[in-house]
Amino acid sequence: MALIKVRMTLEKGLGDVDRLRKHVNQGVKLGGRFSHQVFRHGKPITDEEWSDNIVPDQMLNYSLDTALRNQSPRSNWYVGLFSGNVVPGATLTGATVDAVLTEITAYTSATRIPYLPAAATGKILTNATSKAEFTINASVTAYGAFLVSHATKGDTTSTTICAAASKFTTQRTLVDQDQLLVTYQITASST
Repeated sequence: MALIKVRMTLEKGLGDVDRLRKHVNQGVKLGGRFSHQVFRHGKPITDEEWSDNIVPDQMLNYSLDTALRNQSPRSNWYVGLFSGNVVPGATLTGATVDAVLTEITAYTSATRIPYLPAAATGKILTNATSKAEFTINASVTAYGAFLVSHATKGDTTSTTICAAASKFTTQRTLVDQDQLLVTYQITASST
């Protein structure tokens, strides 16, 4: 009799686990990707290439805090490039971008390039109509791009947020006066 009771309790418990598993898999997802294209003397020398990104833990925490804890949002975001042959990870922060990724500063703008997205539509936010444009002023190899909350090149301020980073599928060897155009698109979905 006790064996039957234990089995019935166990089967009921497994049913609860299955129901719980269905609820755990529901939620909000944020996913982004960068595109880039190289121009030389005003003409494209590469096709536009897309690469998925990591949204670091720092950005996930920032998103929760600003959306649900009424923390002050950052008003400006900036695109940067990196020359390290590394895949960005979840622990990347604004303060560690330069040390981990090796930020490229060899472009004509005095600061990182502003990220200027249009209003979100269809759960997508993108700067496709106002791409970040880097005019290179030295020979460099770009391995990827990132999005942060501070304009200063090489900034390691602890309050800087790293929103996203991506290693390009194909590294780009750039020379003086090349232009690298970068688009960042983030998509939100509920599952």
